[in-house]
Amino acid sequence: MSSPDENSGDEISIETADVIDWDEAMEQVAGDEDFLHELLNDFKEELGTQMGKLSESIEMDDPARLLKIRSAAHIVKGSSANLYCEHLRFAAAELEMVAKNATKTTATDQALQQDLEEKFEVLKKEAWRYQKFCAKFNL
Repeated sequence: MSSPDENSGDEISIETADVIDWDEAMEQVAGDEDFLHELLNDFKEELGTQMGKLSESIEMDDPARLLKIRSAAHIVKGSSANLYCEHLRFAAAELEMVAKNATKTTATDQALQQDLEEKFEVLKKEAWRYQKFCAKFNL
């Protein structure tokens, strides 16, 4: 099977390799491209849900937000790892780690807030790339 880039006659700004390791993902689903498309579409919807939770949680002024951030980032990390979306997985892992390493006493510190926002910006960029990839290939 070939990646969507190889099937497309027009140029795209997001290369498949920048978003997903297509060959590995196809191997994960035993070559069932329709099933992979279904998984990618399901993840697109879940990604939107988790990004909304992250956006809301990062703006909270409450130590409980750390668990919410960790949980949402963990979901994105796991799903993207299963689909071989390594840039997205790495960005989610970085955000999860910042939230995990914070303590209740530092949960509302300005330095932590800045770190969370910076990691979230990277994750948003990767999520945007994933969404654009899905839209380009009608997933």
